[in-house]
Amino acid sequence: YLPETGCPPCRLQFVGGISVVTALKEVCGLRCLLRWPNDVFCDGKKIAGILVENFWGVKGVESVIGVGVNVNFRVQELPGELAAKATSVLELTGRKVDLAVLLDSYLQWFSEYLAASRDREGWARVLDEVNRHLWRGVEVDLNIGGRSIRVIQLNVREDCCLEALVEGKLRVLCG
Repeated sequence: YLPETGCPPCRLQFVGGISVVTALKEVCGLRCLLRWPNDVFCDGKKIAGILVENFWGVKGVESVIGVGVNVNFRVQELPGELAAKATSVLELTGRKVDLAVLLDSYLQWFSEYLAASRDREGWARVLDEVNRHLWRGVEVDLNIGGRSIRVIQLNVREDCCLEALVEGKLRVLCG
């Protein structure tokens, strides 16, 4: 992210996440869902994560985005409890994927979604895609401020905050 792109930093995690979801569908035929704010799940297990680090640069706020996707390995190769919580493209499809093809798809979608996120109307379209792929209807664990809470995700708002049910009450989670 550079300031001249016009995309506020909070949107980048969702641009990254929906780009992963779209690329996995396009290249691998997988239907994945987003867990606010930065995880991608397929069949109830984590397949990808997006981390955004913001810092003050010479041009204002700048961001570095890290994306990790579990692709060509068996989850049995992971240590202990991670194997029960994670999945990979190979596990779900039974076939290895050309990493260059998946990366190319991701980068194309990222560029498209980033460009759209620069203005209010475009961001509304991207946010609609994010909300269509939000993992809803089941309790999910979120790590908020260093503690884990169980929520039912309802909607990601324009300001990137999550509307969720927490212990049966509507709450807005930000950060």
